[in-house]
Amino acid sequence: RFEQSGDAHSSGDESKEMSGNVSIMRLAAVPIRFMGHFPDQVERLALLAEESSLTTHASPQCRSACRYFAIVLAGLMKGLDREEVLSPDWEPLRQLRGNVALHPEVDAVAAGSFRNSEPPEIKGSGYVVKSLEAAIWAFNNGQDFSDAVLSAVNLGDDADTTGAVCGQLAGAYWGESGIPGEWIDGLARRDLIETALTGLLDGS
Repeated sequence: RFEQSGDAHSSGDESKEMSGNVSIMRLAAVPIRFMGHFPDQVERLALLAEESSLTTHASPQCRSACRYFAIVLAGLMKGLDREEVLSPDWEPLRQLRGNVALHPEVDAVAAGSFRNSEPPEIKGSGYVVKSLEAAIWAFNNGQDFSDAVLSAVNLGDDADTTGAVCGQLAGAYWGESGIPGEWIDGLARRDLIETALTGLLDGS
């Protein structure tokens, strides 16, 4: 589609059948880069997150999941308490709902569906909504970074992506110091990751 139109905003598939979890798996770069929009420009941050999904995943479920996930990550990165950020009455979430309604399935997650379910109802699925729910469930119940991420991965199914989505939450909350040293030491091309991160932080 992009080759035909040259427009990345319209290249993603809008159908529910294509509501995979890839755009939330890669989302952390958006709140890292645009942290300055939180909390005073929540809608702007959410819009940028939504736009990051459009190139590949343009369904209402994916777009809405990116909007919600971005403000959650931003709140955690700002050092807010986990319970506050995941509250269904969190003020930035109210602002988000007031501007553009979340997709009903995503809103159910934001309202706390992850608190009322356990595996096997919680699934590490490739479907964006179930993936988001599973990652938040693991994060909410995690005692530390590794506990949260391993809980996400051990749900099985689309384990790598569930782990990646949960890892963004856990990293935003516990920080780099919370990641086990042996996990960091085992990263392939850590230099590329750190260079990219530096670019995000300084806006280059």
